[in-house]
Amino acid sequence: NCVTFAADLTGSEGYDHYWIPKVNGSFTNPEGATAPNATYCADVPAAFGDTAYIRTQFLWAVRNGGCISLDTMNVTLYQRPVANAGLNDAVCGNNYELGAVYDISETSGYTPSGIWSVYTGPTGESANIVSAHSDTTLVTVSEVGIWNFIFRENNSNATFCYSTDTVQIEFVENPVISAGDDFDVCGNCTDLHGISGGYGGSWLPNGAAFDDYSNPTTGVCVSNYTARTFIWLESNQATTTSLSCSSTDDVVVTFWRVPTANILTDEADSTVCGLTFDHLRAELPGTGIDGIWYSINPAIEYGDETSNNTWATVPSYGYHNFYWIESTGPALTPGFCNDTAGPLTIRFIEIPEANAGGDTLFCGYSGSLHAIPSVGTGVWSTPSISNITFANQNNPQTAITSNVINTGNPTNPYFNLIWTEDNSNGCTDKDTIQVIFARVPSSEITIIPPKCFGEPATIAAVEDSLYQYNWDFHGGIVDSTSPANLAGGIYEQFTGQMKTPYTK
Repeated sequence: NCVTFAADLTGSEGYDHYWIPKVNGSFTNPEGATAPNATYCADVPAAFGDTAYIRTQFLWAVRNGGCISLDTMNVTLYQRPVANAGLNDAVCGNNYELGAVYDISETSGYTPSGIWSVYTGPTGESANIVSAHSDTTLVTVSEVGIWNFIFRENNSNATFCYSTDTVQIEFVENPVISAGDDFDVCGNCTDLHGISGGYGGSWLPNGAAFDDYSNPTTGVCVSNYTARTFIWLESNQATTTSLSCSSTDDVVVTFWRVPTANILTDEADSTVCGLTFDHLRAELPGTGIDGIWYSINPAIEYGDETSNNTWATVPSYGYHNFYWIESTGPALTPGFCNDTAGPLTIRFIEIPEANAGGDTLFCGYSGSLHAIPSVGTGVWSTPSISNITFANQNNPQTAITSNVINTGNPTNPYFNLIWTEDNSNGCTDKDTIQVIFARVPSSEITIIPPKCFGEPATIAAVEDSLYQYNWDFHGGIVDSTSPANLAGGIYEQFTGQMKTPYTK
């Protein structure tokens, strides 16, 4: 809004001279309007109106007495803007919205203009100003630190007429941190797996006991078994302002109760007769803990393998080891947190199937038994020990001797013989047979011969107490028989003529 003149006084020395402005303003030089090199400043902002410039004339007048000579000087004055890039600031991250304030306001006759540029920044780094010709624009820098940006405001009618202002922006790094991946813990204590961004940080209190809140990998313990969230907070302080840039990350840690497996089956109760053991007993698992019975043999059947009180049936006799396994943990990680009790060694003993043979009748006072052994050791016994003698009680085919004949003996019509097999630990079985010792019959007979040829004869067994007699007369004629004896035996025959001699 100021112009300095340079009028030429050649040939006009000694004459009066002065400047005549056509715009309101004032001369700023000491001589005022009479100086050929006077400086005149137009009044602002009224002088520029709404176009940011004015076109005006200045007259240079030289007078000699009543004679005046005028020269006209056309001058365009452009309003010089006073750039304002905004206040110094700090921001978290690599992005910032620059905001300049135009000195020359927009009017119907004028549109302000300006441009942003980078003045200084970290060495070798770059900045991307999205809209450099806007007063407000987003800038993204490639590296955090202190950057200086220049805003140059131009007079839109004459871009050589401008001013600049610099704003300092400190880009402060948001700490790049990690609290670690979510994980599961067997127990109530663990170490966290946080990763620091290199600044001061701390775990936020959440009811857990921390060894060191400021250590990203500190040890922690909790008082109850559940999923718990741990939050790591880390802050980076700006150097030019009080701005603090913070980042947080969280990790969920699930604490699982450590099982304590305990088998309650008494070791003294570790044998069973047969293939089924009914007393698999274990301590009841705690809340949230599963239990299961296990043995190396996959063919073993359980009443309920997940029950702490059940039975097991094995496919073979002998010794079998059983384990009670308690476990907790995530569903997709079986056996994550477990405890095993055992082995509980159970001996499954085969139960003998005693077979003493069939009931037997011996002719005479002795004979041999015929038991069929299964397993274990066998022994013969009898309630009639005073009358029966075993040659070898443990021999299934032992010889035995009786002191009496059972047939016709009302006191001892037979003897009970017991074959007992013992496969240890009370696993026994027995079978009983009846044995009769029968008298060996005599084939002697008595004959009452006929006195004359053709007369009958009487033939009688010497023993007349048997129940069965077989007579052979070789074609002789049987006349009649006598009544049977008490046993129903026909021991006496009456014969007629005999064709051949009789035989016994």
